[in-house]
Amino acid sequence: MKFLSALSVAVLGAVACTKTQAPELEGVTVEPSQITIVKGETAELSFAVTPKDAFWEGVYWQSSDETVATVDQDGVVTAVATGTAEISVHVDSFNDVCTVTVKGGPLESLVLNETALSLFVGGTSQLSFTYNPEDADFDPSSAKWSSADETVATVDGTGLVTAVGTGETTVTLTAGEITAECSVSVTGEASVGDFFYSDGTWSADLDLDKTCIGVVFYAGHHENDLSDYSSTGIGSVKCHGYVLALNNANEEVCAWGPNADLGNYPLDEDGDGYMLNSGNVKDADYSGFLHTMNMKAAAAGGLSSALEGYPAAWYALGYDVDAPENTSDWFLPSISQLYAALTETVLEKVEQANGYMPQNQECYASSTEDGSYPESSICYVWYGINMCSWDAKDMSRYYVRSVLAF
Repeated sequence: MKFLSALSVAVLGAVACTKTQAPELEGVTVEPSQITIVKGETAELSFAVTPKDAFWEGVYWQSSDETVATVDQDGVVTAVATGTAEISVHVDSFNDVCTVTVKGGPLESLVLNETALSLFVGGTSQLSFTYNPEDADFDPSSAKWSSADETVATVDGTGLVTAVGTGETTVTLTAGEITAECSVSVTGEASVGDFFYSDGTWSADLDLDKTCIGVVFYAGHHENDLSDYSSTGIGSVKCHGYVLALNNANEEVCAWGPNADLGNYPLDEDGDGYMLNSGNVKDADYSGFLHTMNMKAAAAGGLSSALEGYPAAWYALGYDVDAPENTSDWFLPSISQLYAALTETVLEKVEQANGYMPQNQECYASSTEDGSYPESSICYVWYGINMCSWDAKDMSRYYVRSVLAF
């Protein structure tokens, strides 16, 4: 026991002597003082004391923002998310800081807001993009747009595509080795009598390899169409033409709807509604889509075959042929649209496409109210007698022939 006590005293004395002999700590320095690392990767920091042989008792590592970077007690830094954090080392009462910048990983993909566009000559469409991962080390302004065929469509530095000529091309966004593509199809204006197909295209001659769903009865946006097609598949306020369905939407006659003034009629220079007839109907009212939406909004409990459900609009909107995505979908035509559609030029093409031909004295309802008696009367076409007239809304005498805008 005496021997062990003597030995312990000797050891303690040696330690005290070593501490006394070592220089006093004057400072600490992190090495390196700043680093940049990629999210998910690690880096090892070290430190040096001044003087080199100074005595010190403990070290502690700390991050100013662990959501950006963490550090363990061996000085190993782990990058967590993009940003900047300060990693500090504390040795006794001294400390120093390393500024750590975390950048994103490499760009993995580009995602366009559209992968296919259908445009008319002269039309435009704005492409945009996002990228993955969201915190990639990538400058969006460095991405470049290009068109494979600028005689069909061009694209500027912002992604604005302009249709130049008919045909097809591909618009490509490129960032280094990463690309994203959008196919662009450009068509010219349609003509009255063109066959309209289920894929949203048309042709002057019937293409038996496609499914014909109607015939174009007016080309371009009529100046007296007050409808706004921007919320439809057309994607713009104005349309490019109108199509008559090949067949009736109802097999049995129906009523138009209940007595109520929906405002579905043009106004004269004094702001008053006026009666439309065969003498003034040709171009007065092309707002069939707008009128149909008014009927839909007014239907008590929603559109239906019941009188209060505005059955004419219900049949028109429910026509059992799918409309192409780039159209307005089917609606009940206005009186001027109906008058233009049920003409010999158009119906000859309907017959050629094996569509239903109107029979003599069949009455076809329009979405236009009689401006003189809008609460109770609507305008219709009396086929075979070649006249436009007006009659009671609640009378079951009307056939429905749907149309669409494209």
